[in-house]
Amino acid sequence: MAARSHHTGLAVIAVFNVMKGLLLLLLGLGLLKLVHAEIATLYSLLIEALHLNADSRRFLWWLDFSLSWA
Repeated sequence: MAARSHHTGLAVIAVFNVMKGLLLLLLGLGLLKLVHAEIATLYSLLIEALHLNADSRRFLWWLDFSLSWA
């Protein structure tokens, strides 16, 4: 009887860890999607806050480069 209880306990822990891992994976994918959608806005706010030229070639290159990787 003790062996059966031990296996049941391990199964419960394994299922809990799998569910926790899936939840973290879904959360990470959701955050990645959010970052991808907001990266242009984030860069625009950063350029505005730092009082840099938003029409510069460097900024436009960096924005294109970042969006291609996101």
